[in-house]
Amino acid sequence: SNPAYDPCLPNNHMDQTDLHRSALFQPEPTDKELCDRHIQEGWHVFNGGNSTIPTHCVTEYHCGTKYPIWMKGTLPSVGVTASRQGCIAMTSGTSGSCCELTIDIKVKNCGHFYVYHLKPTHFCPMAYCAGETYTCNVGGSGGQCRDPFPKMTDFPVLGKPEVVQNSTVRFPCEVQYPLGQPGVGFEVTWTVDGHTLVDPSNGVVIVNHLTGDSRTAYLDYNMLKGNLGKTLKCRVRSYFTNTTVLKSDSISSDGYFCGIKVLTERIVVDEKGPEKTVQVESTIPIPCNTGHAQDECKITFSVDTHTKDAMFSTCSYDIKLDPVTGKYLGSFKVTATKDFVSDGSQTHEVSFNPIVSFNHPVWSNYNVHPIHVTTENSEHGHCNAHGDPHMIRMDYRGQTNVYVTGELTMYECKSSNKPLQVQVKTWPCGHYHPCICALVAREGNDAVQIDMCEKRKNQHAVPELTILSERGLDGTTVERDRSGKKFFINFPSGARVVASTYVLTHGHNEKDGMMDVDIQAPPDNKGCGQGICGLWNDNPHDDLLGADGKHYSNHQITEFANTWRVKPSESLFNQVLTYQPHYSVQHAYCTCSNGRVDCTKGSKNPHKRNCNGKCRSVRMSRLNRHHYRRYSDDDIDGEVPVDDVIIKKRQNFNYKPPDVFPTTTGISEDEARGICQTGLSKATLYTRCHNEPGMNLTALVDSCMEDVKASGSDLFLVTQLSTFDSLCQNEVMKKLSNYKTSPDGDLIPPLDVTDHVCPNQCSLRGKCFLGHCSCQPGYTGVDCSINSNDSPSIVQIRGDGLCDIRRRPCLQTNIIAENIMETANLTCRFDQESGNSEMLAAELVSAWEILCFVPVHGVSNGNTLQQYNISISLDGTNFSSPHSFTVYDSVCYQCDVTGSCHLKNDACLIGGHCYPSGYTNTEHDKVCDPSRSQTEWSNTAVDHYTALSTGCQCQHDPSSYNCACCRNGGCQCIHHPNKCSECSVLGC
Repeated sequence: SNPAYDPCLPNNHMDQTDLHRSALFQPEPTDKELCDRHIQEGWHVFNGGNSTIPTHCVTEYHCGTKYPIWMKGTLPSVGVTASRQGCIAMTSGTSGSCCELTIDIKVKNCGHFYVYHLKPTHFCPMAYCAGETYTCNVGGSGGQCRDPFPKMTDFPVLGKPEVVQNSTVRFPCEVQYPLGQPGVGFEVTWTVDGHTLVDPSNGVVIVNHLTGDSRTAYLDYNMLKGNLGKTLKCRVRSYFTNTTVLKSDSISSDGYFCGIKVLTERIVVDEKGPEKTVQVESTIPIPCNTGHAQDECKITFSVDTHTKDAMFSTCSYDIKLDPVTGKYLGSFKVTATKDFVSDGSQTHEVSFNPIVSFNHPVWSNYNVHPIHVTTENSEHGHCNAHGDPHMIRMDYRGQTNVYVTGELTMYECKSSNKPLQVQVKTWPCGHYHPCICALVAREGNDAVQIDMCEKRKNQHAVPELTILSERGLDGTTVERDRSGKKFFINFPSGARVVASTYVLTHGHNEKDGMMDVDIQAPPDNKGCGQGICGLWNDNPHDDLLGADGKHYSNHQITEFANTWRVKPSESLFNQVLTYQPHYSVQHAYCTCSNGRVDCTKGSKNPHKRNCNGKCRSVRMSRLNRHHYRRYSDDDIDGEVPVDDVIIKKRQNFNYKPPDVFPTTTGISEDEARGICQTGLSKATLYTRCHNEPGMNLTALVDSCMEDVKASGSDLFLVTQLSTFDSLCQNEVMKKLSNYKTSPDGDLIPPLDVTDHVCPNQCSLRGKCFLGHCSCQPGYTGVDCSINSNDSPSIVQIRGDGLCDIRRRPCLQTNIIAENIMETANLTCRFDQESGNSEMLAAELVSAWEILCFVPVHGVSNGNTLQQYNISISLDGTNFSSPHSFTVYDSVCYQCDVTGSCHLKNDACLIGGHCYPSGYTNTEHDKVCDPSRSQTEWSNTAVDHYTALSTGCQCQHDPSSYNCACCRNGGCQCIHHPNKCSECSVLGC
């Protein structure tokens, strides 16, 4: 140290003035205890030099602190500087050394006072003693014992946040101290989760000073930037304004959580339902910028999770003021995805993404605490009807043979909030068993009909897909596979109905339509099922409950099935379903997975990837109340009524299954069993599933043998194989262990039963490899059903090749054809008599139907007639034989199925345009009057009495019929009633 430096000089030492350092002062529990942890190292005097550090033991809780420091040794002589030890007693008694802890100090005798070289203490509360005079308690009063700072007896109160002028928010901190006290001051600071709050713009501690009668400090919530989700407190220190150096200890308020509270942190939802509500609250008001509409005072959060096992009513929700509770609330609903996978109970973390849209810095990048959603698995129901028709029911997995014709309830559940119904129509497939030729699947307001029942003798029966919903489909999707033979109806609930369609050729080239029907019912249907599929209550012994409430035995299947005939008043076939609002109020649920939002109603159905992305959406016609059937262009193309021959065939059909082998073609029972067992082993998924526990091979062999017995051939074998694959898919896809998980958290279904399945068993004319048919020589098409040597041929054009522009725009037409398939160059060619020809791309509707887009024609502009020869091609080069197609205006033309058209007697064809009789041309004030001319306008003032040579009722004498028949605004003359005139001039 500098020898010239003398700590005795006034500027070379610091003064510690506090009488409470006296060895005789013992602090009370409420007093602020002294601490020299932050004392500046250097030379100090005490109380202006009037006090010295005691040189005897001072025990705990003296000198205004818990651990007082006294000096071991004697005070030095004048002018002498001595090194000494400061001693700290760590026990309250006088026994022991009274010096468990030491600290180095120096002391110099300056003559009239002592100066000490001190260091900061080891910890708090520890302080140097000074003096041994009696002093007042900190809280004492009267005489000279004035408090060093105002004594606060109550904690400050942090009030709820207030909205100021609708644009900002502030927190009030109320100091609890009497008013009217002179010279008092209060220092208010703030903490978040125990850390002192600093101004986010400059890092400086936020301090408020209250003086006089001010008792409330305010914190602007902008200061909370980066600190949402934490607990805010205010701290207060009191002081006298004339000695601001001495301040009391900090006293803290209660805490206030600032941010978003999720009021439901753990949620369990079951696939059976019901949905659960998550409610969130912002503990901070959400202000508006002045002038904003009140509904803009909101914050939007987005929901995110790494699974599609849970679904949400929205992937972004608003928090805004609830006028009833006065709180700032938001909510959304959560449900378990009906994924048709037995995935047990799973818990998923659901996070709330940082807000980016709300343009307030306080809220930016605020992460809300995540919640946990547990999803419970429930089984789905599965029912299948195949062949003629053999049923595999929901609970009973053996076969049930339904040998009745008519409309039947295959499955229905009416107790759910959106009733699910499947009705089928059976009819005689040629001379075989009955088979299903049409179905209607309905859920809530959505209904879809697939119909391939024959309506005319030897008609090519092909699937017609029609929407029966009054307002169109609300979330239901309909797709077809690549072959155009398998159709998937996917309902938003997760229910799915699949129709596999076949055209059977037999007899003298008779063609019958037939379909297999596969139903998957969602878990919330459990226990409410009824119909031929059974009750679905896990009891296979009570499935045969008739619509009459009676239980039937396995020997009474026909009687049981007859009870499920659909009453005419309850038939869904060809009926427009009246829209019922209560079915449409269900929440549209979304998947909010990995930042991707999917709220399309089809997204709810786990089967929307029926063909692993290879499916096509289907164009469907509409049925409405004004026309019986609507085809393309949303209007009719001459719907054909069912002819008498077909009606008689259906009415007179009374199938009694033959009881015995051999068949009429000589096939024995053993041979039939061999055909069926060998045939089933050729199913695409046979090796994957023949040992799967849920498969009942015996039932499939039995139903196959029934079909062989009835048809005397393996004609129906392909339906058994397709059913095997359907049952196999169902069993395999139920088990979570068969799935993989994508990086996005999606469950990837096992490819061997999805992607690698071939359509229609490759028509038993090829081998299936990784989802593609390798066809035998001579066959082609995605399912090997096309003979390579046969070119496409048109069977008929819907509406018999006639399109009336008074019924629909005639911009497209549907063609029923053979040997067609989906190709890149599917083409329709339109040839005109003039020699003009136009080729347009076409769409495959089904394996037997093409949609052609008609070239722009002038008929809709008033021209009368446009005739084409249509031919079709798979490659755009080789075309079929043509069929005639006529677009005409029925006002003036009558056309027949041959394409022959003639002008009607009651119309005019003037200037190439059609006009009905009596049509007035206002421009020339002339009229179409076919009795005078069908090619020229006629004058409007016509004496119809003379022209028609017949009379009309007289206005002046109603009993007489020899007056003129005035039309087109004319009236009978008063004086010459056999003449007409303008009605304003009757004196003619």
